[in-house]
Amino acid sequence: MGLWKTSWMVLQCWLFLGLCLRVVHCDTSQVSVKFWKTPRAFSNLNSAEFAFQVFVGDNCSPCASCLTNCTLDHRTPSRCDTRKVSFVGLKDGNHTFEVCSNRGRRIGCARYNWTVDTIPPTAYITAATSFTNTINVSVNISFSEPCSGGGGFGCSSTNSCNVSTCSL
Repeated sequence: MGLWKTSWMVLQCWLFLGLCLRVVHCDTSQVSVKFWKTPRAFSNLNSAEFAFQVFVGDNCSPCASCLTNCTLDHRTPSRCDTRKVSFVGLKDGNHTFEVCSNRGRRIGCARYNWTVDTIPPTAYITAATSFTNTINVSVNISFSEPCSGGGGFGCSSTNSCNVSTCSL
């Protein structure tokens, strides 16, 4: 009887060890997505190109077998296993591009937000007086919208800033 209990216990230990090793070995790798190419955060183009790579595991190995889906502005996802996606005809406003990739039961996603603004701002130039024959005159230049992302007005020289205006 003692041999039977010992054999049964050894079998249960091997079974438990086998299950533990299988759980540790399978699906423990993390899936992550890294963007290589994106549009600028504020873009004046109505098109966008994305390039990305999917990585798996603690050592961040590229995952060629991972299934990848992409979506623009929370629409229906579509397969994008080529890791390159482009869009044309984008409307002005905020956009969101999301990539989700999976390997087994593990899923990794990355999201990129940007704004398309294809309408340039209008500049308004005003002065204290409409007509003058002085060499220097102060002017106020304002824009119809904020000039973010390094835009705006600047003079190429601090000694001379030629501003030409036309009035009909």
